[in-house]
Amino acid sequence: MLGKFAFFKLKIRSKKLIIAQIGMLVAIAISLWVYFIWGNPRMMIPIRTSDEYLTALTLSLRFDEWEWVTRTAVIISVMLASLIVANLWCRFVCPSGGVLEILRKFSIFCVYKTSACDDCDACLRKCEMRTRPDEINCTNYGDCLNVCHANAIKFGRKKS
Repeated sequence: MLGKFAFFKLKIRSKKLIIAQIGMLVAIAISLWVYFIWGNPRMMIPIRTSDEYLTALTLSLRFDEWEWVTRTAVIISVMLASLIVANLWCRFVCPSGGVLEILRKFSIFCVYKTSACDDCDACLRKCEMRTRPDEINCTNYGDCLNVCHANAIKFGRKKS
């Protein structure tokens, strides 16, 4: 949601951004480590949300362990950074997105580009994630299907 108010809207595209997506793999590793090694300890209580959010946050910071404080600081930092770069969480941090990105490699059906693609980037401009079909972070949502003037984007089994 904060991505709607972001300043850059992920207009920056670079091969170096692929390296930033290692964050999803790190998030998966940390999530698995906390769950299986630590046994999902009680110190990882949920971040409280209510009408009295700041009071609850202050009490939590005063009485909780360093792990909770670290997690809360990371989440607040990512939320603030999302005002600068749209979809920051989804593109670079989300562990669920990381797992789905791995599973996408084995997907039977997908949104894909054909050889008729002329790199006009109409799909890139339409996509909420600012990606092209077949690229990392393509969510197969399908917004790009009807914007290609060359009819180069298809949904189905990718032709090898």
